[in-house]
Amino acid sequence: MKGKPMSRYSSRVSINEIAEEVGVSKATISRYLNGKFEYMSHATREKIKHTIEVMGYRPSKIARSLKLQTSKMIGCIIADISNPASSVIIQGISDVCDAAGYQVLFSNSGENDAQKELSSIESLLDSRIDGLIINSTGYNSDYLKSLRNEGMPIVLVDRIFDQEYKLDGVTSENYSSTMECIEHLWRQGYRHIGCFTGDMLRISSRRIRRQAFLDAMARFYSKDAQDDVYIIDHTDEEKTTELLHVFLEKAANTSSAIFASNGVVQLHLLSVLKKMRVEIGKDLGFCGFDDWGWAALVGPGITTVAQNSYQMGAEAARLLLERIEGNVLTENICIQIPNELKIRGSTKPVS
Repeated sequence: MKGKPMSRYSSRVSINEIAEEVGVSKATISRYLNGKFEYMSHATREKIKHTIEVMGYRPSKIARSLKLQTSKMIGCIIADISNPASSVIIQGISDVCDAAGYQVLFSNSGENDAQKELSSIESLLDSRIDGLIINSTGYNSDYLKSLRNEGMPIVLVDRIFDQEYKLDGVTSENYSSTMECIEHLWRQGYRHIGCFTGDMLRISSRRIRRQAFLDAMARFYSKDAQDDVYIIDHTDEEKTTELLHVFLEKAANTSSAIFASNGVVQLHLLSVLKKMRVEIGKDLGFCGFDDWGWAALVGPGITTVAQNSYQMGAEAARLLLERIEGNVLTENICIQIPNELKIRGSTKPVS
């Protein structure tokens, strides 16, 4: 076998060392230890078994769960722990799992860090989790699908994949709520609307809201609004200022409003607009997703789409526990949690 000479292995051998010696991933070793041999060749199984025996690997913290074939532990990966909505989702997950006697192991993968997310998945598999809840970057969808096909219960929360991946998911009513928000702006008399969003990448909520914006603009304004979608980076104030100037110049002498795709974008835009001395509710209408605590306190109050993040987390946990206890691969389920449009002074009627 490749790697270090056997004489150099210590008595505390890790799964990483086993995987390196065999030439497979940590996840494969974890699946072997879990007794999940689907899609694993006989040769690979024998090689892993031999390597474990030769290297003297012994599981430690999960010895009891090996016998019971359950760990009573749930893995949860959050893409951006700094997002206020994430902490509420986590609370919902924790409350349901605690009540059911499950411990939750949390990991923060970083919003768009595919490799960190993959490492988090494999680390949780090493801990013999019974199931996984993930707020995914979207880049490891094929791998998650393969784990699901091998019997690992997985539920996506907030961000979902295309139906071809057949993974359970819990999200909010992104499409209908965006449509409702744009219809509200139209009824209030705003005639030029811009959608400001973060990079689409593979994040489903952003893609769905963008498409809903385009469809709403076609329905209510009879307009192809592709050029009215502005991709911004909330860490780049200078570029955002430039794009806001472009938007405002296009809308000169017209009642204008901004639709912000999420709370992070909202806060960033409001900060930049304040420096530009643009008065919300007077010079410009403003609305967007996420009703964070400050939304009612800024200026005349910001019109927002309030998501029930706690319920999203709680429903994701309930669905995962149903999968674990049922241990059946049935048709995937997508639960959409209703939102509420909270109308405030930032979208008052155009006079």
